[in-house]
Amino acid sequence: MHKPAHLFIAPTGIHWLCIAIIALLLVPLTIFSLEPDRIYNAYFRTFATPAVEREFGFRMERTRMYFHTQALEVFVIKSLEPEGVLAKAGVRVGDVPLGTYIPKNDVAFCRDLLRSHAQITQIHLVNGDEYEARLGRGESSITNVGYNAIIPKQNYLHPRQACATAIFNPCFRVKAIP
Repeated sequence: MHKPAHLFIAPTGIHWLCIAIIALLLVPLTIFSLEPDRIYNAYFRTFATPAVEREFGFRMERTRMYFHTQALEVFVIKSLEPEGVLAKAGVRVGDVPLGTYIPKNDVAFCRDLLRSHAQITQIHLVNGDEYEARLGRGESSITNVGYNAIIPKQNYLHPRQACATAIFNPCFRVKAIP
């Protein structure tokens, strides 16, 4: 007895299971391959940034500033612990971390700070009010504004900090503390 042709192409229970497994694997992999930076930044902001902020004694917040009519999201240092590493380096509340041509995002700034576990690190900052005024006037160049702060090499690492540094900074090697 022959089965009707439509029964040969109708998925059964095991077929649906295979389709579901493939979909559950392919969809996240496709999203990750299309947006790896966003996913990494979200992961870093969730797990590493709070630890870096505690270690270096500061808090950052996202602030909106305007260049002509275009809104820019800029990260500004909102608070400093008086005895924190950044306060000792001369960083001030309200400053904006700068990259070569644009303000740094929070992930790039925290990665710069993590480099101080292995070496002396220099960061470039500008007063947030001054930067906002320059943007309002239509000046986009930031090459000759602001100041540099030197972050000394951090000699002591709490075991949790050492673990976080090794995970988020692949160039860093954890050494035993005498």
